[in-house]
Amino acid sequence: MKNLTKLMIIAAMASAIVFAGCSKEDSEPPELPPMESLVMDFSDFNNPSDTLQSLKAAGTYHNWGVAFLSVSVWNAMITLGTAVPVAAYAEALRQNPVYLGDSRWEWSYDITVMSIQFSASLIAERISNEEFTAEMYITRPGAGGFEDFKWYEGTIRYDHTGASWTLYENPANPSPIVTIVWNRDWEAGSLDLTYTNVKAGDNENGSFISFSVDPSKEYDAAYTISLSAGVINIEWNRETKAGRIKSPVRFGNSMWHCWNSSLQSMVCP
Repeated sequence: MKNLTKLMIIAAMASAIVFAGCSKEDSEPPELPPMESLVMDFSDFNNPSDTLQSLKAAGTYHNWGVAFLSVSVWNAMITLGTAVPVAAYAEALRQNPVYLGDSRWEWSYDITVMSIQFSASLIAERISNEEFTAEMYITRPGAGGFEDFKWYEGTIRYDHTGASWTLYENPANPSPIVTIVWNRDWEAGSLDLTYTNVKAGDNENGSFISFSVDPSKEYDAAYTISLSAGVINIEWNRETKAGRIKSPVRFGNSMWHCWNSSLQSMVCP
């Protein structure tokens, strides 16, 4: 009996330790990944001072102009369609979550986009030791508004080396429109982010734009744009801004076409 009592005490203590450990782990909120996991970097191709150069596509800035306009189409489409969900995610990064129990957390707050007020609720749930999910629900109160529209959802690695998202079109048509895949090698400083058009019935369903960074390369940043008409490859150096573009559809050949640090067309080295 004495030995049995000791065993029962030891078992109870072990259970308490395990329970306390799990409870502590489960109640610690996951860290949301950075904006780069959701929002593509177009900063080198949306400087207002460069716009005039892009309009001179037939002259000195032709190569740069073709690259600028190719990227601008995606930039405009994504920026216009994601203003509210992107603003909601940016605000979530500044907020502290509340633990809901069962390995779930909620970031809840209000945001204003283009003078319209919205309420946002980001729900995260731990699904394994490596990953958690996140779902963004948006509400617009008042006439013509909507309630708890799930604008996007994703699965994120705890170590922030990868994430995948699905973006839904709008409350009137809550169907998938874009999938987003992000990969990050923090040690090497490299990353890639890909937007794929998954809108059902769209002529460009399956088309994508991929942004990547690789510090080991001379042209350390790149876009790959895949459309039904063909593929466009754009590469440039983020420091000097010199770059090159390959587009058989736009140029009628599969050669690289370069520009220098002043964005002026040049013969490729």
